Amino acid sequence: VDKTTGEDLLFSTSPRYTFSDIKIFSDPARTYALFLTEDNAAKKIRLGTATAEMYLVIKGTTVYKLTVEFKVEDCCTNRAKSVWIDGKEVCVCCSDVIAIPVN
Repeated sequence: VDKTTGEDLLFSTSPRYTFSDIKIFSDPARTYALFLTEDNAAKKIRLGTATAEMYLVIKGTTVYKLTVEFKVEDCCTNRAKSVWIDGKEVCVCCSDVIAIPVN
């Protein structure tokens, strides 16, 4: 979402970005891309495997450092409990969908 207006930058009727413009990496050097899938019907991008530190790269913008604290759901499932972007907390007790404010 747009940091100022709250506009959806990917799934709106005239989006600023496309799915191919978005990458998430598990390392600061941005050499290990994480697998993403696009769900147009639900207007979501799904991340298969997350790590405690990730780096969001959106074409034409800065790199955003994502820091995640996880909670255990059951024996095999973890979910994001809290998420920070560049050190600023964006959600606590996060739902399955996290809106990331970008410039």
